Amino acid sequence: MDRISRRSQGLEGVRFGDHRISSLIFAGDVVLLASSSLDLQHALGRFAAECEATGMRVSTSKSEAMVLDRKKVACTLQVGGEVLPQVEKFKYLGVLFTSEGRMDREIDRRIGAAAAVMRSMYRSVVVKKELSRKAKLSIYQSIYVPTLTYGHELWVMTERVRSRIQAAEMSFLHRVVGPSLRDSVSSSVTREELGVEPLLLHIERGQLRWLGHLFRMPPGRLPGEVFQACPTGKRPRGRPRTRWRDSVSRLAWERLRVPPEELEEVSGEREYEAVVSEGNEAIVHHMEVFECSPHMDSVPQYSGFCDSKMKPPKLNSCRHVLAAWALGAEPFYYPSDAGLPLGGEGSSRFLRLEVHYHNPLHISGRRDSSGIRLWFTSSLRRFDAGIMELGLVYTPVMAIPPHQHTFQLTGYCTAECTRTALPPGGIHIFASQLHTHLAGRGVRTVLVRGGREVEVVQEDKHFSAHYQGDVLLTKCTYNTEDRVTATVGGFGIMEEMCVNYVHYYPRTQLELCKSHVDLDYLQRYFSIINRFHGGESCSCSQTTVEDQFSSVTWDSFSAEVLDSLYTTSPISMHCNQSTAELFPGSMYIEKSRGPKTEPCGTPYFTGITLDSSPFKSTNWYRSDRMRVKQIHDERESAIQDERDRFRIGETN
Repeated sequence: MDRISRRSQGLEGVRFGDHRISSLIFAGDVVLLASSSLDLQHALGRFAAECEATGMRVSTSKSEAMVLDRKKVACTLQVGGEVLPQVEKFKYLGVLFTSEGRMDREIDRRIGAAAAVMRSMYRSVVVKKELSRKAKLSIYQSIYVPTLTYGHELWVMTERVRSRIQAAEMSFLHRVVGPSLRDSVSSSVTREELGVEPLLLHIERGQLRWLGHLFRMPPGRLPGEVFQACPTGKRPRGRPRTRWRDSVSRLAWERLRVPPEELEEVSGEREYEAVVSEGNEAIVHHMEVFECSPHMDSVPQYSGFCDSKMKPPKLNSCRHVLAAWALGAEPFYYPSDAGLPLGGEGSSRFLRLEVHYHNPLHISGRRDSSGIRLWFTSSLRRFDAGIMELGLVYTPVMAIPPHQHTFQLTGYCTAECTRTALPPGGIHIFASQLHTHLAGRGVRTVLVRGGREVEVVQEDKHFSAHYQGDVLLTKCTYNTEDRVTATVGGFGIMEEMCVNYVHYYPRTQLELCKSHVDLDYLQRYFSIINRFHGGESCSCSQTTVEDQFSSVTWDSFSAEVLDSLYTTSPISMHCNQSTAELFPGSMYIEKSRGPKTEPCGTPYFTGITLDSSPFKSTNWYRSDRMRVKQIHDERESAIQDERDRFRIGETN
């Protein structure tokens, strides 16, 4: 169809700025466009001739003509001697277009379709007492809302439209709550009771997100070109209709306080990206930007190894994570209503860049100036965004036995920490960055509420490589079938990590919510395993944890006991502020930490809100193993080049 359209293309079409659009194609359907009925007839004739030349023909029973004009204008089109019927509306990609050029009828159609959906499952779902509210709301979010809001990104939100959308929304939610129509219950009370956000807010967020996409589209993309173009001609007399661009510009000012003249600039200034020095792509492993303590008047100059004894202790106060990048990651974009705060009260003038390298060939003399580029704007967003680390503390006490096809480690962010550190209104997660090293095969963070896993915060199971009072479990799965010694936790590429950088708003002081097994219980494990294999009880205090793991005789018993230890033993909880200080409260968790240990009667199991749609467009990085697979050829080629130069002495 695309080839037929190109061959039949002429000078006809509708002009948008410097571009002329003559056809729109989807699968076996095509829409021909022209500025007059005569031009459209010429284009239709050529298109029909090209179809016949390829053994196809235009179906006159399925083809229609429509004129986009406020006035009724006749348009007579013929194909093979048959006149096509003229209509006042037609559907394209599921959206209704009318001859008047208005979206009102399409919005009315969406509301009617949503009402039909509710009627079809009224008794079986909406008012069925045996069905839980959670199940009803799941159906509401997955079926009712998409039916009602399909194509909402381009709606002009007049007062009439807003009122009708809200009425359709509450028609479903009021019945889920259960009061009769005579009961005087406000919409806000109903939403608060059910824990759902206003549907109008969902629509506004989608429109602002699409506006940002349009501004950031590269040259040549049709939606961006049409958006930027200025239509020819004059607007008709009378009260002018509200244009979509005017509507969404007003929305950006009301919600984000971004004036229309700054929209294009601001839309491109909400990201950060890695800048890796040319030639060093194979050795730069990951990077982090830290903000220093706001109480520091100066910072010492230092450039060297992160764990060097020469590193000034004062730099340990630079611990607040602003941005993180790992091998293979693409630019990270913030949502339109939140941004990373830089400067102002409570901020520091100093940042610290930390770069981790993977240099298996021990290449010397290489210079590197890689870093992270942050785009900023003076127009403040509605919310300040923050980053929180979930998962396991970087420590060798968390280890994976060798020869394991599947071994799972879990990091805990307990209810004690979230209840203490997060605000009563909760937080809103909009993005997530998952990370392990080479043995990683899968990562998922789940939300536990009322003793049960109720929602997946983020998951990546394709590795080849309100939250107050809630529990967050970050589970990492590893494969060490190709290793003969234990893989301990740490920063090295052959060591392992289990971390999820969660991006959320509003920003809090909670910087890190991680755990590791209690060291005393790990020492008991070493003692038991040593005695089981005929040795003596080890003097654990005289050797490092790494050495103790190296001395273990690994068999199925040793691996199973270690797995049981990690599953049932007490943990040491790290609930840290950006200053590395612990939040007040007990951070030592007794007994098993699985979901069953959370008391069902614990009050206030609300607060975490997940924004599912941004995950579809957010660029978060997976484990190194996954990225290594994706760029395997490039990286192996670069390493081989380095090896060849190293052998012949070309490396300085």
